Amino acid sequence: QQDPESILRTQEGRKRRMEMTAREKADQNRDRNRQHARDTRKRKKIFLTKLESLADEYTAQKEHAKIARVEEAERIQRQYETRTHAVRSFLDIRSNGSGLNYDVWANIAEESIVLTQPVEPYRMRVLGHKTNESKYTQ
Repeated sequence: QQDPESILRTQEGRKRRMEMTAREKADQNRDRNRQHARDTRKRKKIFLTKLESLADEYTAQKEHAKIARVEEAERIQRQYETRTHAVRSFLDIRSNGSGLNYDVWANIAEESIVLTQPVEPYRMRVLGHKTNESKYTQ
């Protein structure tokens, strides 16, 4: 399994260790422990650096996600306000009788918009058509 030279080297190493004094052994152990402690501190420092970089990365991702959520909420709010204003304007124009002017309608609605309302039998139907149980106006 092992070549004769490696056996001889290990035997010489053992012999040398056996011939060391107690002080030399203590010095060797101390040096080995110091080296091990140095290596351990180095590994710990590398680990902590990596951990801090991961924490910074996750914090940045969280901030980007928060900013994106806020922007999306603002966009939805603006869209809601715009639509609410358009519907109110649409209904105001329709109710005050100025709905016959095309230019007024063109400012707030596209031509493809269809207003669907439930049929109210007690009201006179001037504009619109009846389909099933609703009436619609284009």
